Amino acid sequence: MLKHAENLVRYLWNSPTVNTWLNLVVNLGNSIILLPLVLSVFSVEEIAVFYLFSIVIGFNILFSFGFGPTISRFFAYANGGMRVEELSQLKVNEPSVMNANARSSETNWETVAVVWGASKRIYKGLAIIAFLTFGTVGSLAVAHSVNQIEGRWAGWGSWGLMIICQSLLIRFSFLRAAIAGLGGVALAARVSAICGLVAILFGGAVLYYGGGLFGYVLVRQLLLVTPLVIIFLILRKFRGGNLLQLKDSDGSQVMGVAWKSAKRAGIGHVLKFGTSYSLPLIYAQFASAAQLASYLVTYKLLQTLMQFAQAPFFAWLPSIQRLYSQGKLDQMMKQVVSSGGLSALVVTSGVILVVFWGDSAIELLDSDVGLMDSLIIFLLAIALYGEMVATQGLQLYSVSGHVVGDRASFYYMVSFIVIGIILSFLREPNLDMFIFSMAASFLFCYIPYVYYYSVSFFGRQYGLSVLGVFGPTFCVLGIGILYNINI
Repeated sequence: MLKHAENLVRYLWNSPTVNTWLNLVVNLGNSIILLPLVLSVFSVEEIAVFYLFSIVIGFNILFSFGFGPTISRFFAYANGGMRVEELSQLKVNEPSVMNANARSSETNWETVAVVWGASKRIYKGLAIIAFLTFGTVGSLAVAHSVNQIEGRWAGWGSWGLMIICQSLLIRFSFLRAAIAGLGGVALAARVSAICGLVAILFGGAVLYYGGGLFGYVLVRQLLLVTPLVIIFLILRKFRGGNLLQLKDSDGSQVMGVAWKSAKRAGIGHVLKFGTSYSLPLIYAQFASAAQLASYLVTYKLLQTLMQFAQAPFFAWLPSIQRLYSQGKLDQMMKQVVSSGGLSALVVTSGVILVVFWGDSAIELLDSDVGLMDSLIIFLLAIALYGEMVATQGLQLYSVSGHVVGDRASFYYMVSFIVIGIILSFLREPNLDMFIFSMAASFLFCYIPYVYYYSVSFFGRQYGLSVLGVFGPTFCVLGIGILYNINI
């Protein structure tokens, strides 16, 4: 009995999914535990500004320009034994599967060294671009809302601090890619979870003792940077300390390959996230502070739910990439389907909880800010769920070295604009019209395009599995939309 308990603890301790969930639970706890203080301490204008900052900073994913998943994938390939020269052949006759039996399944440290060198060069340039963009375009995006709060200089100070810390996060984010690709997903997630718990304690203290917007942002941002410092220290000993003892390389052998893959993925990120994240920014220009705060709280809540739901897939993504490089496609597909099923279950139950008990929970906080109505919640949920499903399909297809994110995102953007224009002629523009445009574009444009290629590559059985896994949740959300339209 004791041995079984010990084995269970060991399994949970080393499980990428469990540790990623732990990290997300801590982040969710950060929002839930501190939300009452945020809503009671901050003014409505400060609440709107704080969550608007979060939306704008969400654009930092664009500054990886597709290098994030590419570099992580390369580290996973190296962990599966792939040689440097094979990285440039990934799209030719499935060579990673064909050559899997001809290579060692042990980590190829020569390939790791080359990818490590390329990562350092790439992310230095990306951080500079992010700093300049947040400092100019980002500042213009938040200026209207920041200037509405009392003590606006504290607001601008908070924004400046976020620019600096987010630029540092981008500069050293390759450390996460390295430790994840080399099999340290669970370890990195535990580090982030511990820092998240510290953030809850210190953030709560700052709010309780009147630290204000600037003090709260200071604590949160510093404790976002701290995990990268700890991961760097861990890497000095990780896997025998091999990583930081590698012969220095400028990464030139894979820079060209990384750029070809990242360029298309990056364009896709820019188009998709730029289109989706523009919605709250557009709404911020004409909505009142109360309306904006209500929308952003609802959006943040559902976005957190989707992050929690997609954790199983992304926690196992380095393992999926490694299995592909070793030619173990059956094992790879089992992980893909099982993680997708767990994601769908989390979304279905989570949205139902938000719709039926979300407002009651907010009322207990005695806040002036509430959630949007049920129709908006279901529309936003199906849009964000569609984005999650499409992203998983895109990431799986890119395991093979093929990237179609740029074209898929371009068609999504065009669809979003066209549907929005048509609806604007039929009725007065409002929030649900924009969200409907986003949801319809994901469901009828982005997802079919991505899964056409994924199913063509991995087979019809994979397509049927995906339909069985994700279809029921789409049905539940669709029924919720129809019901709320009728009433």
